[in-house]
Amino acid sequence: MRDRLRRLHGLAGSPTKDRLKEHADGAGHSVSRAALAAVTVDSGSAPRWATVEAFIDACVHYARARKRPLPDHEIDMLTWKAEYDRAYPGQRRDRSNPTDLGKLAEPTTSSDILDYDVRQDGLFSLGVWSPARRLEPSRLITETMSADKRPMQPYLDQTAFVAATEARSRIASGATVYLTGFRIDHRESDETQYCRIRLAPSNYPEVLAIEDLRIRRPELFERCDRDIERDVRDYLGMAVPSSVAVNLVVVSSENDELLCVERSAAVDSAVGWWTVGVFETMKQSDPNRPGAPEDLYGLVARGLNEELGLQPSVHNPIQISWVGIFRPILRGHVVVVLKLKISKEETCARVREATPGTSMPLSTGSRCGRS
Repeated sequence: MRDRLRRLHGLAGSPTKDRLKEHADGAGHSVSRAALAAVTVDSGSAPRWATVEAFIDACVHYARARKRPLPDHEIDMLTWKAEYDRAYPGQRRDRSNPTDLGKLAEPTTSSDILDYDVRQDGLFSLGVWSPARRLEPSRLITETMSADKRPMQPYLDQTAFVAATEARSRIASGATVYLTGFRIDHRESDETQYCRIRLAPSNYPEVLAIEDLRIRRPELFERCDRDIERDVRDYLGMAVPSSVAVNLVVVSSENDELLCVERSAAVDSAVGWWTVGVFETMKQSDPNRPGAPEDLYGLVARGLNEELGLQPSVHNPIQISWVGIFRPILRGHVVVVLKLKISKEETCARVREATPGTSMPLSTGSRCGRS
């Protein structure tokens, strides 16, 4: 296993541990330089799969940055995972470090959670942040291009896409935006990194057309799906016009209980479904309301106010934790975790006032609100 990893490292151009760290971060992983460097070093202990996966992704992205992409058969993650399982059959995923000598035990969790890969649910990562590595509003740079400059998408048959869009435009309207670029500028430290997002205008009938064609003509998406799997950032350069939505995950002040909401009959899809938190879709700037275009933080603030009746004074600072693409509908997907300062009872009262018709309390395993 380690021989193959060393070979991959050489094929990629033998990146240093700093470059491995840089490109692993860019691929959405959170792994230390030392852990990445240790992957190719023979030792008596087995590396974690998450570290091996980050190492492979870092090599892949480093090679692409050098304009020397690695062959597909060398970077098939399913093949690597199967080889890892054969090489380390006894590797426990829930192990803890000893607590003696003043060391803290490593948090444990179920193997089902550790084995979970968000890609199996159609989520492909562009960027990941955590409380230890935050994205600050001052380090988010958003650019919105004009409609006449949005990229031409080569994936969906244009005749079919236009026809589906026109059919949906008879029953729906709305000015949305979609992701056409994402880049994290890596600097000497996390505090000097910038996240750059590029948006282009779209419309709601185009969003509905994607949903319609995905059901009626799934074969149209085969090339698109492959490109997203291969490199989601490259896909953005010629993305199909869709939308950007944020999932606001609201956590109670007392026991880290999650707010769940039921989708109301006023929405166009998934009526009656319960979701963790609420969703809000980014809109184009209103020409009748001058001001700066909405960025991800503005979208979050609007969603909290409109959907939940929550103002900044009742919650901790907004923390964006994940940005990526939800492949089934080609949507830009943002996850925000938000800790409340008020009780769950007051939260539910505010939600009911913002969206009448709710009755379920917020608690672990139960639900509150409508979206």
